Order: sequence, then structure tokens, then C-alpha cells
Amino acid sequence: MTLDNNSNIDNDYHIDGDDNNNCNSIIGKSGGSISSNDLWDQKIKQDNDNKCDDVGNNVKISVLNQLHPNIQEQLSNHIWEIISYNPLRFLVAHSEYKQILYAIIKEEDKRIKDLTYTNDLEKYGSKVIVPSLHFSRIVIGAIPAEVILNKNPLGFFEHKYTIRFITQTNESFTIGPKTIEEIVTYLKDRSYIYLTTKATEVLSIVIIAFEKSRRLVVKNEIDTPGFYLVDGKIRYSKKMKNNHKPDNDKIIKCCELLDLIYNKSKRKDAFATVIKWSIIAPFNYLLKQLDRRWIRWIHLYGWSNTGKTTLGTLACCVWNNIGIYEDENYGLPFTAIDTKARLGESLSKSTYPQVVDEVGPLSDEKNKELVEMIKTCITEKLSRKKFVNKTEYAYIPSLSCCILTSNNMPPFDTGYRRRTLLINFGEKDQYSESEIKDFNKLFNERIKNELNILGDFTINYLLENQEILFNNKKDWQEISELVLEQMYKTVGREPPVWIKDFIDYRIEDISIKEDTELLFRNYLVNKINDTFSRHYKSIESTGAMTTMMNSQDNNNSNFTIFNRLDFCLEHKLIPFLNLVKRDKDFDDELLIVITSDILHEIKTKIPHISSLREVAGLIDGFEYGQKKIYKNTNKNLRVAYGSKKQLLDFLTLD
Repeated sequence: MTLDNNSNIDNDYHIDGDDNNNCNSIIGKSGGSISSNDLWDQKIKQDNDNKCDDVGNNVKISVLNQLHPNIQEQLSNHIWEIISYNPLRFLVAHSEYKQILYAIIKEEDKRIKDLTYTNDLEKYGSKVIVPSLHFSRIVIGAIPAEVILNKNPLGFFEHKYTIRFITQTNESFTIGPKTIEEIVTYLKDRSYIYLTTKATEVLSIVIIAFEKSRRLVVKNEIDTPGFYLVDGKIRYSKKMKNNHKPDNDKIIKCCELLDLIYNKSKRKDAFATVIKWSIIAPFNYLLKQLDRRWIRWIHLYGWSNTGKTTLGTLACCVWNNIGIYEDENYGLPFTAIDTKARLGESLSKSTYPQVVDEVGPLSDEKNKELVEMIKTCITEKLSRKKFVNKTEYAYIPSLSCCILTSNNMPPFDTGYRRRTLLINFGEKDQYSESEIKDFNKLFNERIKNELNILGDFTINYLLENQEILFNNKKDWQEISELVLEQMYKTVGREPPVWIKDFIDYRIEDISIKEDTELLFRNYLVNKINDTFSRHYKSIESTGAMTTMMNSQDNNNSNFTIFNRLDFCLEHKLIPFLNLVKRDKDFDDELLIVITSDILHEIKTKIPHISSLREVAGLIDGFEYGQKKIYKNTNKNLRVAYGSKKQLLDFLTLD
């Protein structure tokens, strides 16, 4: 008996199936059997010269060579991967169906005619059991045609893929760069997901299949716009638009525009500060990478109609030509950053500056964690970490620096204020309706179209003179001033004096200390007065009054703060204020000590005072150290301490 010349069925071997259609054994001519997990060594010899270096791909080829030729032929035109060995199961991205689906092997009986008896196939044909692929559940209603792995050289990001899909209607669309989870979400929104619980896992397996078949394209590039340090060199994202070196005519217009805006500004120091800040802002992350240099964020606060948001918009207009501000939407609402997750997401999109308008009250207790994260984002390269599954997490970088605008005062947190440039706008800084209308006209006609020349010049100048950024002896203010001076000199103009203007943030620091002193003084005075008023009558009625106190008028309003403090100290009415002896050599001299109890009481009233050392620093002459305040124990406590006179001088502003 011989095979038909057109048949591709091998007559020497057949698969003896069972009721479950599982591939259990391979039967040869000799009648012996071998396990389906064994190699088809009796059928195909693996060609060692064609071994792949990749172990996973080598295993896949080995398994493919074990399969029946009919299965091999069915799989040959598709992207596939084995997902189970016993029973043997596959995941197939079917090139004809344009679907990703599961497949198993089933066995079918076939008759092959004997050429000696050609007239009766049923009677004289040979019965052969032939395995074939049977497709079952559809998981995704589209198949990847191209898969690109976007590897970020910074190493902080999750693996992202760009995938071109083809649907059953031969529609082609591209998603990415996105994570696998984000791609699955996109497919789900477009109704291409048939089996939601398995979609992410299945797409991951198909990507692995692309990799094993050497069809996965790997691109080692940064997919977020901006400037970065990679392998010791400055690199900028290819996603940016080309920044051609501006010609002299454009530079002249830009210089004239800067001078015009400066002259129209009521807060000229604020304008000069913001412009210089905007020049260096896109290089903030690069400076962090170089030597942990960082740029303060700017917080503009105070009266409305004073140009706070406008200043932030100017900073973005410098980089408007880059193509990162969609639909001229320069500002973010506070709701875009009011949680740690949202803040991290907003800061990870590019290294270019962002403006956050109408920031809420950061001094509120509910925003305490947000303030702490902002402080971290300003100084560190990472904003946060997030779990991508139960055992792995991804790094979220802090790429952008921000300008915050608000009517509310910034938080009194000293760490926050040390990391930000606080610029206050008062009533005298307000613009009239006609001035606002005039500026809006200037903005639409010139600013949004010409100010980006400054950004183009900055990119070309700093990339041609990279040593300026690598020089850690220059701070960001000096670098920005150098760029501005060079731009004016390029067109033969004398750099204007306003280039040297800068907000004096030291004044704000002094103001913070003064505000803190006033708040703390007010708290202590109110505490002493309230305590005295509550207890004076009851203690007076018992007759337990000192001679000094009894000599006063019964009207407690006549008592001075000196008398009231003495009363509270004598009767130990305020837990955190105590009298102790200075030391053994001065038995008669008493000190006033302030214990840590006070910190719990002022936590909500003056949250930026967080230690007794700060308390001691507020009262002139007080010190921070250890003192024994309880007679029955030798234990020393850390306290703020000083003389009664020093405390009274602080309370009475004398």
C-alpha cells in the first residue's frame, strides 16, 4: 500500500488518541510507544547548525520539531506560543482570523486510498489518525502586526510598548508607547477584548512570542520630551520639534518684546525672576542628575488680578515651540496634582515647566502629605514609587518643576519655604481692566508667537556650550543671566540692566520668622490670660493667694501679664510651664522651663513649630538642653529654658 502523491500524511506514524483528544503517545511501525513528552527523534533530527542563541526560542523550535507536520503547517503562518505541555495547548495570534485565541490538538480519522484499489476508498483505503489544531475561545479581537519595545535609558520607567494592531476588517491602528495594562485598557474601550480576565496575560505572551521569533523591535530612547544626562552626555528627546537656530531678525523682536513686557510689569523683579527661571527650568532634571543641583519652584500668591497666572503663562510661552502644551493649555488645575498619584503623573511627562493654577490651602492638615511630597519632588529625581503587581513596583520620576499660583498663603512649613521662591502680590500690584485688556491684546498678537524665540536660542546656545551646565560652580540664576546676555549681544544690543533683577527671597524668610514669633507670642499670652481668668476666682475664694496678689484690686483685669504669669507658675496651672532651680550653686535663682507638652497644643495652631529647639530659638536668651524638673526622679528631660525676665521681655515686646 502506497500513499497518494499529493498527500502530505506520513504513513509510518500515527497518533493514537483517547476520548479526551489529548496527545498521549506516538505509535511506530514496531508497535512500541513513546511518551508525547519525548522528542520525535524517530521522525526528525534537529539541525544543530540552526540552533538559536536565545534559549527560549531554541526550546520553541525543539518543541515545534516534535509536532506532527500537519500541526507545524497550521502554525507556520501565525504568531504562537505554547501555554501548556500536558495537555498540549497553544495561544495563537491568527493571521487570517485577525484574532488572538486559544488552540488545542484534536485527532481526526482520515482514509488514505490504496492505489491498488482505487474504486472503493471506504473499503480499501487506509485509516490514519491525524492530529490537527482546533481553535477555541477568542481573547482579543485584533492581532499585533508590529511590536516595538521602548526601553528608556533612564531606567525609571516601566517597559512600554508601541503596537500596531490589525482587526478583522483590516483596520490598522497603533497604540503606544504605553504599558501592557494601558494598551489592554485602550483595546477594552474600543470593544476588542473578549475575555477581560485573561487579556493582559495573553497580550504579554504574544509579545514574548514576537521576541522569540525575533520580530520584536527594541528602541533605546527616551519617550518623554526634555533634556537628560545619558552616559555622561546631554541628550534631548526625539519627540521634541526641531529647534532651528533663530535668525537675527527674530532675536531682535524677542529682545524688544522682553523689554516691553518688563516695562509694563508692576512687579518688575517678579517678571525678571520668572523669565530667568523659565530659561533653566527644562534643564532642572539634568542638573539633578549631574550633581544633585536643583531649582526652587515658584509660588506666586496674594491678591487677584495681579498677574500671577500671567507670569506662569509667560514661562510656558518661552517653550511653546516645543509642542508640549496642547491647544495652548498652559496651566493645570489644582485637581491635577492634589493627590500623590496625580502629582507624580503630572511631573513625569516632560522636563518642561508647568503652571498649577488656584492651588488650594496647602496649610490644611489634609494637604500635609502632599506638601511633603512636593518637597521631595523639588530636590529628588524620583517623586514616588508605585506597585505594578504584588511584588514589583515602578519608579515615577520628578522631571518637571512648577510655578504654583494661589490666593492662599503658602504653608509655614520651613522645608517647603526653603525649596520655593515665594512671591507675594499685594493690592497695589493689581491691574485695571484696561491694562488687562491691553496686555491680552499684546499676548495674542506677539507674546505667544515670539517669546518662544528665547527658548529656541536657549536650546541652541546651551547644547553648543554644554560645559556651562556641567560647571557646578555656576548656579541656575547665573546660567540664565548668561543666556539672556548672549542673546542680546548676538544682535549687537547691550544687555538691559533688568537681567540682574531678582526677587529677594531672604526678605520672605525674615518675614516668616517674624510671623512665627508673633503667632507664638500671641498663643502664650492668650494661654496665660485664659488660664488666669479660669482659676483666679476659685483660688481666691480658698484664700490661697500670695501677698503680692492680695495687694491687687479684686478686679482681675488690673493684673499685669507679670502678675498673671506668676499666678500660673505658683499654682502650676500650665502643664508645659515649670519653675526649676538653675543648679546647686544658685539655689535661689529659678528658671522657667518649657516642656514638650507645648508641641501637642500648638500642633494645629502653629504647625511649622515642630521642636523645642525652635521654641528656644524664638525667645531671645532661651536655650535648648536637659534639665531635671521632677523631684522624685533623677531623669533629665530635654526642654527649652531661660529666665523669667527673658520670657516676660518676649511676651511684652519690650
